Amino acid sequence: MKKLAILVSGRGSNMLALIRASAEQRLSAEVRIVISNNRDSAALASARAHNIAVAHLSRRTHPEPRALDRAMRDTLLAQQVDFVLLAGFMKKIGPATLAAFKRRILNIHPSLLPEFGGRGMYGPHVHEAVLAAGKTETGVTVHLVEGGYDEGAILARRKVPVRKTDTAATLAERVLRVEHQIYPETLQKIIIRLKNMQKAHLKIFVQHLAGATAEEQWVGFNIKDWWSYVKKDLTPPCPKINLHKDKMTRTQLKALCHANSGASDLECAVAVMAWGGQNRKHGIMLFKRFADIQPIIGDMRSGNITHLEAYERFDDIWKKRDPLGKSGSLGMGAAYFTKLIFFCEPSHKGYIMDQWTSKSVNLLKGKDVVYLTAGHVNKKNTFKNYQRFCEYIDELASELGTSGEKVEMAMFSKGGKNKWPWRQYVVDQT
Repeated sequence: MKKLAILVSGRGSNMLALIRASAEQRLSAEVRIVISNNRDSAALASARAHNIAVAHLSRRTHPEPRALDRAMRDTLLAQQVDFVLLAGFMKKIGPATLAAFKRRILNIHPSLLPEFGGRGMYGPHVHEAVLAAGKTETGVTVHLVEGGYDEGAILARRKVPVRKTDTAATLAERVLRVEHQIYPETLQKIIIRLKNMQKAHLKIFVQHLAGATAEEQWVGFNIKDWWSYVKKDLTPPCPKINLHKDKMTRTQLKALCHANSGASDLECAVAVMAWGGQNRKHGIMLFKRFADIQPIIGDMRSGNITHLEAYERFDDIWKKRDPLGKSGSLGMGAAYFTKLIFFCEPSHKGYIMDQWTSKSVNLLKGKDVVYLTAGHVNKKNTFKNYQRFCEYIDELASELGTSGEKVEMAMFSKGGKNKWPWRQYVVDQT
């Protein structure tokens, strides 16, 4: 069941049509929240009557436009909605909200776009313009929302004849009946299409999962060679490390990072970074700041903090700004500190959230669980994204009758010239 948010400014007749379609099981979705820029909107009262959460967000609540945009985005994210539906919403959607729900915000417009769309074209103004132009037909358009008014890819259109006796009011009434039909119908088609795509993706993933144990062959860089390059630029010199293997598998790394292994926190961090194939120059940046992250590693290995608490602490260091306002150069982001979390936290339930596991989860889930920029895990993610990411992996593992680690291992896959099948599939799909 998909989760919906509806944005509305007026009485909300399309909102009620969507609620009704859900109740009648014509729409495989439920309305989780209704948001209005008008605190006196009749739609809010109607939503409350249906026991649906409501929110008033406007220039009254947030006078600064960017703050309002962020509040809208955060409210929608908190409800974990899959789609945002505009139903007579008279305000532009801000860039932060658009980015967070890319290709998941829909609008319905009472004309055959691109005709009679744009700024000022809403409600009776549209129908008056249609009649003034002498049109013999008008209609309804459902489209994706982009930056401008009534812009975005058209998803569905349906024609409505214009009668010689029509007034703006009679035409509006007839168009509205079509709106109430086409909006839930179009959304249901999208939901079915996404579900079928997810099934197709999952089928390919399951085929690859069967051979996922072979991923133990992944051993990353030669640890001693990698560390030799990194440590020569560190001042003061780091303590010596005493690792008996040049390369390690996942199983060997987990044993090394165990609290009773005798390995130091530094040795664990070096081995994990080399295993993960970290850029050596980034490694220099990271180990120049090892004193900042060592307490987190120590607390994880001793079992004093959970994987989510560890994420929050790493994330805080990653995003912390220096006195000049620039982001601190930690030398690693979430893709690498979640590797430390996976190997050093004893439960091993905090999975590796790098670009490939993130792309895999987003693809299989059919939505952006993890935010990516140019394919990489970005700073918009918080521990809540990481929590949802880990929960989805555990849910999928339960569904497939395997372990979360094995699912994540298959998603991690192998890259390079000889990519493993799932990695190549993700490349082709994204």
